[in-house]
Amino acid sequence: MRMLLTAVFCLAWVHQGANGAKLRMPLPWPLQAEREVHTNRKIPGCRLGTIFYDLEARWNPALEPIGRMYCVQCTCLPVIKKGSLQRKGKVSCRNIKTACAKLTCSDQVLPPNSCCKVCRGNEHAAQKWFDYAAPTFEEEKLQEALTVEWEFTSLLVGQMLPTKVNTRNVARGHFTLSESSLHYCVHFTKSLKPTVIRYTDEKGSHFFEHQVHTVRGEHKICGVWSSMPKIYLSYLLKGKLFIVLVSRGHPNGEVAGLITIHRALEEETFSSLLVPKENDGSGAIAMLALSEDGNSLSFVIKRAGENSTTPVSVSFEKEGSSIHEMTVIPNNSELVEVWPNLKNSESKQLARGKLAVVVKSKSGKTLRGSITPIQTYNYFQAVLSGKEAFETSSSGSAGSAVLSLLPNGSLKYQIRLQGMNSKVTGVTIEGAPNKHNKRRKVSKILNDFVQDRGSFDGWINGTYGKPNAREIYLLLRERLYINVQTASLDDSALRGKITKLLYHGHLARHIDHPYAMSGSNVVPPMNTAAAGHTWLGVDRSCTLHFEISVSGLSGEHDGILSAHLHGLAELGEVDHEKHDKILLTTFNGNSILGRIDDLPSELYQHLNSGYAFVQISTKAHPDGDIRGNVSVPNNCFATQFDHRHGDILEDMEKTVGIENQQTKCVYDGVIHNNGESWKPSGNLSCFSCSCKKGKVSCHRAVCPPPLCKNPVTVQDECCPVCLEKGKTKPTETCYFPGDKRDHYLGTRWHPYVPPFGYVTCAVCNCVKGSSKFNCTRMECPKLDCTDKESIRKEETDCCRVCPDKKSKPKDEQAQRDNPGGCIVSEVFYENGSEWHPKVQHIGTMKCVTCKCKNGKSKCRRPRCPKLTCKKKVKQEGSCCKVCGDSSITRKNRRRKHRRRSKHTRT
Repeated sequence: MRMLLTAVFCLAWVHQGANGAKLRMPLPWPLQAEREVHTNRKIPGCRLGTIFYDLEARWNPALEPIGRMYCVQCTCLPVIKKGSLQRKGKVSCRNIKTACAKLTCSDQVLPPNSCCKVCRGNEHAAQKWFDYAAPTFEEEKLQEALTVEWEFTSLLVGQMLPTKVNTRNVARGHFTLSESSLHYCVHFTKSLKPTVIRYTDEKGSHFFEHQVHTVRGEHKICGVWSSMPKIYLSYLLKGKLFIVLVSRGHPNGEVAGLITIHRALEEETFSSLLVPKENDGSGAIAMLALSEDGNSLSFVIKRAGENSTTPVSVSFEKEGSSIHEMTVIPNNSELVEVWPNLKNSESKQLARGKLAVVVKSKSGKTLRGSITPIQTYNYFQAVLSGKEAFETSSSGSAGSAVLSLLPNGSLKYQIRLQGMNSKVTGVTIEGAPNKHNKRRKVSKILNDFVQDRGSFDGWINGTYGKPNAREIYLLLRERLYINVQTASLDDSALRGKITKLLYHGHLARHIDHPYAMSGSNVVPPMNTAAAGHTWLGVDRSCTLHFEISVSGLSGEHDGILSAHLHGLAELGEVDHEKHDKILLTTFNGNSILGRIDDLPSELYQHLNSGYAFVQISTKAHPDGDIRGNVSVPNNCFATQFDHRHGDILEDMEKTVGIENQQTKCVYDGVIHNNGESWKPSGNLSCFSCSCKKGKVSCHRAVCPPPLCKNPVTVQDECCPVCLEKGKTKPTETCYFPGDKRDHYLGTRWHPYVPPFGYVTCAVCNCVKGSSKFNCTRMECPKLDCTDKESIRKEETDCCRVCPDKKSKPKDEQAQRDNPGGCIVSEVFYENGSEWHPKVQHIGTMKCVTCKCKNGKSKCRRPRCPKLTCKKKVKQEGSCCKVCGDSSITRKNRRRKHRRRSKHTRT
């Protein structure tokens, strides 16, 4: 049953028990966003100063230092001449105030970040963007095509470039087009070191590119081209879009391939990259599909540049010895055949990456590649609810699972059980019941369950390392489940289907576990059969990215679900009558992925402190059906200007401005863009620098104390290193994008977050056995005062403290003695007082005046007189322009002279 869902973030005091937190995976540092996507001048779009906009991008221009003009909408339009897409787009800006709907209600409000007012209670219906042109016939067909998901593939070899590259390297691209966003994973041979992923047309014209840093481990890159412009979607669906991998030795590309739809993608279970012996730019990919019963393996081998009909030998090998061989007659560039009667031992070897496929032609040319489970994103999730159990259980408990399929066929899993009201007696990964009501048990994983102290909740972390081909087939077809049994419900208390996850860059789902959402977390607790989980992440621009999945929510009452952001007055207490509600979004189905900008500073602060929760509500239960406590470390609350959009400049929609012209920085002869960070060379190798509006800031690396007694100093490592037992030097490294450095295993460092510098509130370290890193926030002591009373003595302090008792009553007494006063940014203003606001990193805004009236503060700029003269100038110290016309100046001088003469005579 499809339902309309609305998601919400809620500020609240939540207490994370120490026992429940110990087994939770360390949170990644949230301000390390997805690798930055650098644009070059060959990509079509619109460039305003140093700011680049993709084709069909829409934005509200900013009027510094006030903010964005939400009633002005700009769009970057594509320009086509003689059938070719031009690099320079056309910027079109419109005042959308006239497009706002006429309201008949008397109680009208202006939602944040909006131009048009709406009726109170209908804030979620606020329209942000307006389309002026009617869609063309082709656009309507394109929109119709986007109602379903599309799967694509690509074989990338050196022969496919406009200028052939002789290389042995081969790559394979997997693509999923979902709601106009292209999710991609590119798997490549070990010797290929890509630096850029580029999308082009057949002539090599650049459309989009993604910068790649050092790649280790699986030799795979995943990304997403979000909100793909319609013109590029048309190229994709018509089979005219190419993908290119650029390496340092080949700036124009080392391998490339056409992105196409293929019939084998629907059933593909295993895959292989086939590499030639010679550097001739050739290669192939094998797409292998297991039959429903698991007894046969059909395959399609797609070769580049081969159209011969001469029979070819295809053999399957284990450790160099052939175990099955056949002769296949090519069909154009493809080899299609079936390996029948697959043995049980062969099925296991196939699943565990121990087989290879070899193609030999009569000319002696050989292609060879290892067979692995299909190399896509390969991350899965399951929401375990009482609704999905064999008999519905409304206990308020929930389960959240994340799984990953490794190239060797192993299945890693991490499961959180929350709100359990009896002892967990069994946890299994299993198939669906058959017609005899029997279930295929894939793996019993109860032995991995670690129970929290003082409750029945707990974590299940482990790896299923011995799957067969049939079990991987069921996993990829989303036909496996996780079932939880308890002492009170011995058959099924919680259950959930394992489903695929698409890659989304800002949510580090491969590092962090989602937050479970259960009825037991709601205040007061709800005995519901529903469950859910959510991922949250804050990027460097302070945009909050969220993904929510739910299971078991019933629409039997009205089918409408909602969730709101509840601001709490005090820590440890929930007063439902005083909550402020900010609507995030609405969505259909059981999941939503989205983002929200310009959150209130208080929300960033509560997310950082862990005093927040995500809640889903229904009309029948407006106080919440399920809730999850969340914590997202961030520094965004320290850079926010404390006012709501729209409070300043009520007449802003009448003003037309342009986007802020950021300025670049020059350092050591190199030009750096605004917001860019870099590692200086020479004697400053232990510094990190960044550019902000033309100014360069460099910070020396700050090192936390090492955890060993005898740390060593290693060349190119700024912080001391603790060596492993028996080793004389470190071997493993991990790359940290904040300071753009490779760190050794055994090193601890503070993350670098430009332009703020090194954040000493968090400590990072490399994860043993991988190229990943973990960053954890420093634990702060419990306070005797409430969160609202607590303060940071210095802006860079990690932990809040309670204010001195002597200074505490000052503002409270001022409020009692001066009813109607205002507190803005922890400063008290008397009723009726006026002031100029101060903005961090900008200074005092002398042309904006704020006034406190009856407990509410309002800010506005002075209204300037209309000038009829041609030449207008702005004098120093003045907020309004004056006429600079010489004739008017002479007239004013004569008037002043007459006044002085008259005054002298009297």
